[in-house]
Amino acid sequence: MKVEIIIGGRGGQGVLFAGHLIGYAAVKYLGRHAVQTQSYGAESRGGESVSEIIIGDSPEDVEQLIVRSADVGIFMYQNALDAYLHKVKEGGILIIDEDLVPRPPLGRFKVTKIPASRMAEELGPHVPPNMVMLGAFSAITRIISREVMEEALRDLVQGEQLEGNLRALNKGYKYCLKNRLV
Repeated sequence: MKVEIIIGGRGGQGVLFAGHLIGYAAVKYLGRHAVQTQSYGAESRGGESVSEIIIGDSPEDVEQLIVRSADVGIFMYQNALDAYLHKVKEGGILIIDEDLVPRPPLGRFKVTKIPASRMAEELGPHVPPNMVMLGAFSAITRIISREVMEEALRDLVQGEQLEGNLRALNKGYKYCLKNRLV
Protein backbone atom coordinates (compact mmCIF):
# COMPACT_ATOMS: atom_id res chain seq x y z
CA MET A 1 0.00 0.00 0.00
CA LYS A 2 1.30 3.45 -0.96
CA VAL A 3 0.72 6.47 1.28
CA GLU A 4 1.51 10.10 0.47
CA ILE A 5 1.90 12.67 3.27
CA ILE A 6 2.60 16.39 3.20
CA ILE A 7 3.60 18.48 6.21
CA GLY A 8 3.56 22.26 5.97
CA GLY A 9 4.45 24.99 8.41
CA ARG A 10 7.05 27.63 9.05
CA GLY A 11 10.66 27.47 10.14
CA GLY A 12 11.15 26.54 13.78
CA GLN A 13 8.09 24.30 14.04
CA GLY A 14 10.01 21.12 13.24
CA VAL A 15 8.37 20.42 9.86
CA LEU A 16 11.50 19.01 8.24
CA PHE A 17 12.39 16.80 11.20
CA ALA A 18 8.79 15.50 11.36
CA GLY A 19 9.02 14.38 7.73
CA HIS A 20 12.40 12.78 8.32
CA LEU A 21 11.09 10.94 11.38
CA ILE A 22 8.09 9.52 9.51
CA GLY A 23 10.29 8.26 6.67
CA TYR A 24 12.91 6.85 9.03
CA ALA A 25 10.30 5.04 11.15
CA ALA A 26 8.64 3.55 8.06
CA VAL A 27 11.93 2.20 6.70
CA LYS A 28 13.67 1.03 9.87
CA TYR A 29 10.75 -0.26 11.92
CA LEU A 30 8.09 -1.17 9.38
CA GLY A 31 10.34 -2.49 6.60
CA ARG A 32 8.70 -0.18 4.07
CA HIS A 33 10.26 1.92 1.34
CA ALA A 34 10.14 5.69 1.74
CA VAL A 35 11.27 8.89 0.13
CA GLN A 36 11.20 12.28 1.82
CA THR A 37 11.77 15.64 0.17
CA GLN A 38 11.76 19.06 1.72
CA SER A 39 11.86 22.71 0.87
CA TYR A 40 12.12 25.78 3.04
CA GLY A 41 12.43 29.54 2.81
CA ALA A 42 15.71 31.38 3.11
CA GLU A 43 14.96 32.33 6.71
CA SER A 44 15.98 29.77 9.30
CA ARG A 45 12.96 30.61 11.47
CA GLY A 46 9.66 31.93 10.25
CA GLY A 47 10.02 31.06 6.57
CA GLU A 48 7.65 28.58 4.95
CA SER A 49 8.68 24.91 5.19
CA VAL A 50 7.25 21.79 3.61
CA SER A 51 8.14 18.12 3.86
CA GLU A 52 6.72 15.49 1.53
CA ILE A 53 6.85 11.79 2.34
CA ILE A 54 5.89 8.80 0.21
CA ILE A 55 5.77 5.37 1.86
CA GLY A 56 5.28 2.20 -0.14
CA ASP A 57 5.74 -1.54 -0.20
CA SER A 58 8.14 -1.54 -3.15
CA PRO A 59 10.80 0.73 -4.64
CA GLU A 60 8.42 1.46 -7.52
CA ASP A 61 5.93 2.97 -5.05
CA VAL A 62 8.38 5.73 -4.14
CA GLU A 63 9.90 6.46 -7.55
CA GLN A 64 7.93 9.65 -8.25
CA LEU A 65 9.75 11.57 -5.44
CA ILE A 66 7.05 14.27 -5.29
CA VAL A 67 3.71 14.04 -3.52
CA ARG A 68 0.97 14.45 -6.09
CA SER A 69 -2.12 13.26 -4.23
CA ALA A 70 -1.54 13.26 -0.48
CA ASP A 71 -3.66 10.99 1.66
CA VAL A 72 -2.72 13.07 4.71
CA GLY A 73 -1.89 16.75 5.08
CA ILE A 74 -0.46 18.06 8.34
CA PHE A 75 -0.50 21.85 8.43
CA MET A 76 0.86 24.05 11.20
CA TYR A 77 0.59 27.46 9.51
CA GLN A 78 -2.13 29.07 7.38
CA ASN A 79 0.21 30.16 4.55
CA ALA A 80 1.50 26.60 4.18
CA LEU A 81 -2.05 25.23 4.01
CA ASP A 82 -2.98 27.84 1.41
CA ALA A 83 0.11 27.02 -0.68
CA TYR A 84 -0.06 23.21 -0.55
CA LEU A 85 -3.68 22.21 0.00
CA HIS A 86 -3.98 21.47 -3.72
CA LYS A 87 -1.69 18.47 -3.15
CA VAL A 88 -4.14 16.79 -0.74
CA LYS A 89 -6.66 14.55 -2.47
CA GLU A 90 -10.37 14.98 -2.05
CA GLY A 91 -11.49 13.03 1.00
CA GLY A 92 -7.96 13.17 2.42
CA ILE A 93 -7.18 13.65 6.09
CA LEU A 94 -6.13 17.11 7.25
CA ILE A 95 -4.59 17.58 10.67
CA ILE A 96 -4.22 21.27 11.44
CA ASP A 97 -2.92 23.40 14.29
CA GLU A 98 -6.15 25.17 15.17
CA ASP A 99 -4.41 28.29 16.48
CA LEU A 100 -2.17 28.88 13.46
CA VAL A 101 -4.60 27.73 10.76
CA PRO A 102 -7.63 29.92 11.45
CA ARG A 103 -9.23 29.31 8.03
CA PRO A 104 -9.42 25.54 7.51
CA PRO A 105 -10.97 24.38 4.26
CA LEU A 106 -14.59 23.39 4.23
CA GLY A 107 -16.09 20.32 2.64
CA ARG A 108 -13.77 18.09 0.66
CA PHE A 109 -11.52 16.88 3.52
CA LYS A 110 -11.66 15.11 6.89
CA VAL A 111 -10.36 17.94 9.10
CA THR A 112 -9.06 17.41 12.62
CA LYS A 113 -8.09 20.48 14.63
CA ILE A 114 -5.37 20.12 17.26
CA PRO A 115 -4.18 22.93 19.58
CA ALA A 116 -0.60 21.77 18.95
CA SER A 117 1.22 25.04 19.58
CA ARG A 118 -0.57 25.61 22.89
CA MET A 119 0.05 22.02 23.94
CA ALA A 120 3.76 22.29 23.10
CA GLU A 121 4.05 25.55 25.06
CA GLU A 122 2.49 23.86 28.10
CA LEU A 123 5.30 21.31 28.01
CA GLY A 124 7.95 24.01 28.35
CA PRO A 125 10.45 25.90 26.27
CA HIS A 126 12.08 24.34 23.25
CA VAL A 127 9.31 21.79 22.67
CA PRO A 128 8.17 22.31 19.07
CA PRO A 129 4.60 21.48 18.05
CA ASN A 130 5.72 18.95 15.44
CA MET A 131 5.70 16.08 17.93
CA VAL A 132 2.21 16.96 19.16
CA MET A 133 1.09 16.82 15.53
CA LEU A 134 2.86 13.49 14.96
CA GLY A 135 1.18 12.04 18.03
CA ALA A 136 -2.16 13.10 16.53
CA PHE A 137 -1.06 11.68 13.15
CA SER A 138 -0.34 8.30 14.79
CA ALA A 139 -3.67 8.21 16.61
CA ILE A 140 -5.78 9.37 13.66
CA THR A 141 -4.20 7.52 10.73
CA ARG A 142 -2.56 4.48 12.37
CA ILE A 143 -0.04 4.53 9.50
CA ILE A 144 2.81 4.49 12.02
CA SER A 145 2.01 3.56 15.61
CA ARG A 146 2.96 5.73 18.55
CA GLU A 147 5.29 3.00 19.77
CA VAL A 148 7.18 2.92 16.47
CA MET A 149 7.43 6.72 16.47
CA GLU A 150 8.86 6.56 20.00
CA GLU A 151 11.51 4.03 18.94
CA ALA A 152 12.48 6.14 15.94
CA LEU A 153 12.72 9.22 18.17
CA ARG A 154 15.04 7.36 20.53
CA ASP A 155 17.32 6.64 17.58
CA LEU A 156 17.45 10.24 16.38
CA VAL A 157 17.22 12.43 19.50
CA GLN A 158 19.09 12.35 22.81
CA GLY A 159 18.89 13.74 26.35
CA GLU A 160 16.43 16.38 27.50
CA GLN A 161 15.32 17.01 23.94
CA LEU A 162 14.27 13.37 23.66
CA GLU A 163 12.19 13.56 26.83
CA GLY A 164 10.41 16.72 25.66
CA ASN A 165 9.69 15.20 22.26
CA LEU A 166 8.34 12.00 23.80
CA ARG A 167 6.05 13.98 26.11
CA ALA A 168 4.78 16.05 23.17
CA LEU A 169 4.21 12.95 21.01
CA ASN A 170 2.22 11.29 23.76
CA LYS A 171 0.28 14.45 24.53
CA GLY A 172 -0.92 14.71 20.90
CA TYR A 173 -1.78 11.02 20.81
CA LYS A 174 -3.72 11.09 24.09
CA TYR A 175 -5.52 14.31 23.11
CA CYS A 176 -6.98 12.53 20.09
CA LEU A 177 -8.06 9.52 22.13
CA LYS A 178 -9.54 11.62 24.93
CA ASN A 179 -11.49 13.81 22.50
CA ARG A 180 -12.55 10.87 20.34
CA LEU A 181 -10.87 12.19 17.22
CA VAL A 182 -9.94 8.70 16.04
